[in-house]
Amino acid sequence: MDELLSAVLDAHGGLDNWQRVRTLRVGFSRGGPFWAARGWPDLLANETVTLDAHRQHIEFTPFLAQDRTSVFDVDPQRVAIRNGDGQVIEERTRPRDSFPSQFDPFATPWDAIQVAYFLWSGEVGLSWISYHAGRDPEIESWAAVLADIARALGAHAGTAFDHGSQNVTGGIARWLGRFFALASIGVALLLARRVRRADADRALALLAALGALVAVAPVLSPQYLLWLAPLSALLAPRYPLQAVLLALTCILTRLELDVAFDDLPHFHWGAIAVLALRNAVLAAFAVALWRAVTAPGSGTPTRPAWPDRS
Repeated sequence: MDELLSAVLDAHGGLDNWQRVRTLRVGFSRGGPFWAARGWPDLLANETVTLDAHRQHIEFTPFLAQDRTSVFDVDPQRVAIRNGDGQVIEERTRPRDSFPSQFDPFATPWDAIQVAYFLWSGEVGLSWISYHAGRDPEIESWAAVLADIARALGAHAGTAFDHGSQNVTGGIARWLGRFFALASIGVALLLARRVRRADADRALALLAALGALVAVAPVLSPQYLLWLAPLSALLAPRYPLQAVLLALTCILTRLELDVAFDDLPHFHWGAIAVLALRNAVLAAFAVALWRAVTAPGSGTPTRPAWPDRS
């Protein structure tokens, strides 16, 4: 796996080249009924996100006002809102614990700190390598499922809350986490090479790369499925199988959260079986995309010919 990852990284400029990157900055706008239901319909109309490429530090500006910035850091987890002079106006440690236990997507409001934390949880994928390879696997990942099986066979494994999530701990779990982190990155980069082909369907290749990252990586949280939904819906008319598999994954995720999640830290086999079923369907989604990307004639479709109205 190390040789495969090295070959793929070298083909894309080499790891040394990427390590010279210190900061990434992206402008974006978000809106829609989700944010209105949280009480912030126009908060993200014109945002700039700045992140450190080597540690978990991310800033969103403007936030609440033109001279305000939200800042997320870890060890410990902390969200702060600062003014233009850098003074902290509001902050909260362990912000994830402040969310209400019952969530209604149409009515549950969030305060500003909760919104800032949710934004980080969606953007942290940009620091995927360091975040995933340096921690224990999250309790809902394939690495955790295999660690559970290893525990049943006599290996040591436990659970602990860290990095804002419940994780499986122990030597076997840590090595499985590292392996799956490398595997997810390697598969995603191999798929990315497909995009360089002249006839590549870039939307399909991007969805396949994201699907591989989400399905195989040692950190798997339900909100990651949100990354997949827009492209999956866009491609559903031409690739219906992947859309069906993702919809089934979402249904099983809802079931897993309702009936199994609380029992996972106690290694209940019924809960682990429900989780394994959900992860198997998600893996089938990723495999279906891989096959679609690598199939002959999977290039970008030509634009439809519009009728001449002259």
